[in-house]
Amino acid sequence: MFIKYQYCIEYYPFLGGNSMRLRSHYPKTLTATILACVFFTTVGLPALAQSENADHSAQTDDRANSVVENLEDLDISDKPEQALRAEQASAATLSNVPLNRLPLNISVIPRGILNLENATSTRAIIEQSGSVITGTGHSRTFERVFIRGFSADAELNGALKNGIPFYGVDSPVADPSALASVEVLKGSAGLLYGSAQPGGLINYVYKKPQKDAAYSISTTFGSFNTRRADVDATGSIAGSDKIAYRFTLGLEDSESWQDYVYNEKVAPTLQLRAELTDNTTLSLLAERIRIDNNPAPADTLLDAEANIIELPIETYLGHSNDFAEETTEQFQLQLDHRFSNAVALVAQVGSNTTKRDMGNTGYNSFTGPVDEEGNVGRLVFDQRRTSDGQYAAVHLTLDKTIGDFEHRALLGLNYSKNNMRNHNAFNIQLPEAYQVMATPITIYDPIPGTYPHRTDFEDSPPFAILDWTNTDKGFNVQDLVTYTPWNLHMLLGVRYGIFETQYNSDTVWSGEPRDRWVPSDNDAWIPRVGFVWDTTPSVSLYASYGESYRNQFGQARGQGGSFDGPGDLPAD
Repeated sequence: MFIKYQYCIEYYPFLGGNSMRLRSHYPKTLTATILACVFFTTVGLPALAQSENADHSAQTDDRANSVVENLEDLDISDKPEQALRAEQASAATLSNVPLNRLPLNISVIPRGILNLENATSTRAIIEQSGSVITGTGHSRTFERVFIRGFSADAELNGALKNGIPFYGVDSPVADPSALASVEVLKGSAGLLYGSAQPGGLINYVYKKPQKDAAYSISTTFGSFNTRRADVDATGSIAGSDKIAYRFTLGLEDSESWQDYVYNEKVAPTLQLRAELTDNTTLSLLAERIRIDNNPAPADTLLDAEANIIELPIETYLGHSNDFAEETTEQFQLQLDHRFSNAVALVAQVGSNTTKRDMGNTGYNSFTGPVDEEGNVGRLVFDQRRTSDGQYAAVHLTLDKTIGDFEHRALLGLNYSKNNMRNHNAFNIQLPEAYQVMATPITIYDPIPGTYPHRTDFEDSPPFAILDWTNTDKGFNVQDLVTYTPWNLHMLLGVRYGIFETQYNSDTVWSGEPRDRWVPSDNDAWIPRVGFVWDTTPSVSLYASYGESYRNQFGQARGQGGSFDGPGDLPAD
């Protein structure tokens, strides 16, 4: 059982005099246990002793009614970061629109829920949305996300930050300390964002700089030497009423139930917001996430008859110096200008880089089953994986009422480019790995040992180099129409996009070098049609149709060519 306790200090100098709040958080199970014990000792026992006293029952009812009245009087509308329910979302229209007007399936997890859950990872946040499942990646420090069965990883254009696409491969996307909310758009999102998986995408909305000063520090302690600290500070700069900042910091250090496994994270984020004029604002975001850990082998052990071998949960079969070092850097710049109450312009520029160096150990599925003496071979996998992405977009929104029709039109142009490059190296060459016992270990008396992992990938010949670049550009037109007499909301839109891919594979397989370059270009028209009909104030009907696209590239199995035709490699 994992038990953690959080102690939080928050300082609010703008609440009508200086004030300080102390806040404690317990996990759900521990909280429920404590509340049950308190309830039984303070209410249950007296109730049993006075079960025949009718006046006592009446008093209890009065107290219950008083509690309900107090809850109903609770108003946190002026504190959006404490709200437990969201009324708007921006992922579907690039502007905040009431959720009940959108013919789309969107889940919004606001900051208030993150605070109650004491979320320390994006995985804990995303899993609260239906049709979404997560799993750990190779290094177990980032989350594999699946929406409606389709991958929504940053590698597949499934992640946004403040509406700006984030491209990263096997890298952490965001830290909860910086988030104001998380929007999960289920279904196709190709209209606004171009290439994307049909299952949907996730928009991580960051906290905004505030002019009023506020400071928060919280710490979390848990089993396996888990320690975490969150810092949040916001306010104006040098007393200016035109420039505000926000700084958040997430720090985490933990071990594991498995020997030799650890995790360290540092995640600072800085945001600036400047009011250039009464109608123009400029926002900047800079973020860096650094994670150091031991990823730990994850294969299942099988004997010669393919039976699963059970071992103590703490058993570690990798090398003691296995490691993963991951860095994510993000930069965003956004200009908002309002020409009038009806016309507004948003210009966005974003770039991000990720880098991961990893020295990992696998076994069994690569090196064969465990023999009768309990020995199993181990495959050492060293990798440097880098990626970078750039994004630019301009959107013009127009609000106009014509008779009984209210329009919110959107015209947009966007351009994105991302590149991923892999350097892979193994301690043995495949496919001979299936017959060779490399760096073996005895599972019943394991001595992990160390391995000279590669640290210089540029000068040493790797096992394989994979390099691909994706470019996506297009324009979109969208109109959200409301017919007020019928309370009918319609979303109509279309996008024309051009998607280009260049894929290069330079591999050494069984000692034979292979080099191939596969370009692929495609274009597509992407429609979006939907409506919401408010039949009553509490009941709505909606229907929606949309499309997404992704360019296909790669190598046909057993032929050495691309999916579109024969390649330049001999058959295996």
